[in-house]
Amino acid sequence: MPKARQNPLSASCLDGASDIRSEAAEALGHLRQPTSIDPLVDALDDADSQVRISAIRGLASIRGEEVHELLFWHFGSDFDPLTFPTLVDVLGERQDRRIVKPALRHLVDFPSPAVRLQLLNGVCRALGTGDQFYRLLSRDDNDRVAIITRLLKRATTALVSARCIEQAHHARLGELCSGLVLAYEEDKAEEMVETMKKIVITVRDGLSGSGEQAHEVLSIYVVLIAINNFINNPTISDSPIAQEIFLVVCLQRMAGLIGEIDKRA
Repeated sequence: MPKARQNPLSASCLDGASDIRSEAAEALGHLRQPTSIDPLVDALDDADSQVRISAIRGLASIRGEEVHELLFWHFGSDFDPLTFPTLVDVLGERQDRRIVKPALRHLVDFPSPAVRLQLLNGVCRALGTGDQFYRLLSRDDNDRVAIITRLLKRATTALVSARCIEQAHHARLGELCSGLVLAYEEDKAEEMVETMKKIVITVRDGLSGSGEQAHEVLSIYVVLIAINNFINNPTISDSPIAQEIFLVVCLQRMAGLIGEIDKRA
């Protein structure tokens, strides 16, 4: 009986020049076959960082819980600054909320503004906002200000009227939300951050939900954690535009989740 032949892509993934190994890893992922997993896992330990990145992207192309958990396990193993942003990308796309705190914590390890923005976008994706962070970042100043103002007003209006936030907290929340919009309109970044801190505390203390809404409640707490971790990160003031976008995107996501709880109440 003839021996089973090794997939030539699998062989190329482990042998040859680094550019060939990298291309083979990407191609294996595009096949989306379970037989591609083992050679891609082996490629995660390649000496060349580009091959490791291609292996991560290749694995991310293969759907399934097993591959997802494998990627997260790799994310949580020894910190590799050369592959970490890619792992945040692919796990963020899968809305894996477990990456939120580590991704924000490691912002300080990346002096590159572009990589920091990549991590923030990955966190926002993990929270369920898609690429909204990058989309807002790409707008020209006038468009971005108009959109953020609109998003802020919509989100704060939803928070103030939320039925799943105890009535005793509504007056305080209304005051804070008005202050947040005003701080943004007057370009007072520090005041905006301080107000967001207070909004996080007020929402956390006033939030209520039934057992049937546990998923949404947990998702809101993850957003609150993301805001808190970002606000307390020493890199927060490095990019005022990224700061306001991240906070507004998180606020909008939180308001959306609260709206889902109210609909199901």
